[in-house]
Amino acid sequence: MISSYHISVSYKLIVKLTTIFLLSLYQRNAFTQHYPTLQYTTKDGLGQLQILSTLEDSRGYIWVGHKGGLSKFDGQNFENFNHTQGMTRNFVNDLVQ
Repeated sequence: MISSYHISVSYKLIVKLTTIFLLSLYQRNAFTQHYPTLQYTTKDGLGQLQILSTLEDSRGYIWVGHKGGLSKFDGQNFENFNHTQGMTRNFVNDLVQ
């Protein structure tokens, strides 16, 4: 026969564990930071969608290497470079400053 003491202890344990679980969920959400994300496509001026490498230089430009060449992003516009602008190859898979 189960005594009322055991039921009381079990109930208190369930309440404590549930409270701890719910508080841990709240705490995790309290410290997460949400950053806005933007997605650029070729319609925005990006040279190609298959990105192979990225680099932010000391002046704040974002350089994007892809199979179609190189794209420079100034925060608003893309400028694209490929073999027609003097590059020896269009395939850019690594960027170093």
